[in-house]
This record gives sequence, C-alpha cells and structure tokens, in this order.
Amino acid sequence: MKLLLMVLTLALSIAGVHAQGLVLFNNRVTEVGLDAPALFLASGEMLDGGQGWRAALYGAVGTLSSDSSFVLLTSPLSGNSWVAFRTGAAAGYVDVGSDGARTIPGAGYNTLVTLQIRVWQGGYTSYEAATASGAPVGKSQLLTIESGPDDQNPRPMIGLQWPIPEPSTYVLASMGIAALLLLRSRSRV
Repeated sequence: MKLLLMVLTLALSIAGVHAQGLVLFNNRVTEVGLDAPALFLASGEMLDGGQGWRAALYGAVGTLSSDSSFVLLTSPLSGNSWVAFRTGAAAGYVDVGSDGARTIPGAGYNTLVTLQIRVWQGGYTSYEAATASGAPVGKSQLLTIESGPDDQNPRPMIGLQWPIPEPSTYVLASMGIAALLLLRSRSRV
C-alpha cells in the first residue's frame, strides 16, 4: 500500500510540473499573421543581431497594466532566456530557431498572462544588466494573451506591438527652424 501511495504521489507531482502554460517567444509567425519587427526607438532602425542587439521575454500571470512584477521567462527545453536578433534582411526579428517556447511561472494551460519583449544592445545577459550599464534599451508594449492549451502548442504573441519611434529633439528643432525660415522668406515677397 505504501508503494502504491508513493507511486501515485510521484506521478501527480510530475504531472503538475509539466502542466505549465507556455507562450511562443517570436515576433514573426507567418502562419498566424504575426509580423512585428522590432525597431530601435531612438532611430527607427530595425534591430540587428550583427550590431549586438539581444532580446528576452518577460511576463507574469494575469492582466497587468505595469511591468513591475514581471520575471524573465526561460525555455523549458534549454533554459535559455535571451536571444540575438537576426541579421541583414531579417533584422528586427528575434532569432529563436526551434527554441521559442517560454514557461510562465504560476500559469497553467489557457491562463491569461501579460508579456513584454525587452531589448538591449551589448553582451549583457539581461535587460536589467544592460540598463544598469547605460546601454541602449527598449521594450515592446504590454500584451495580454492566454497561455497555450498544452505542452505541445505554445501560444503565439498575436497582437504584439512596439511603441512608435518619436523624432529626436534635433529633428524637431530642424523642422521648426525650416518652418520659421520659410515663413520669413514668404513675408518678404
């Protein structure tokens, strides 16, 4: 009887470990219409792995309006957290290969989770380390989706969006000076 009880307890504990909600860390999944390339917010250029850009997926259980309680999500297969960006014509897209699944701690199947891709430039292994060093960084907008229905089908991040890059102060000042000069030249005619 003790042996049966021990086997049953072990089986239930293993089942609980595998019953975690998964999402697909990828910003391009053509089969579902997801195409959200990442831009560097200061310049509007595509993020390129050849320039040392990295990305990681952060998230938490629930519908959240702030990223303050997010944790760094990892692959259940490899334990990897961050990835590089692709290069050349595919710049702007994370290079996850076949290791795109990420586990959300505390989330079961079909659980609402809030996610955010965080990006940084340099050889740092986390967004926090890059931020602390003053490296260029950026974030996607918050995205709330359901985790996958089982271990074999991580949910893609449909609806992922990046903030629209704003023009720099120099661009705005140049436009203002150009407008002023144009007005002055017209008033002299």
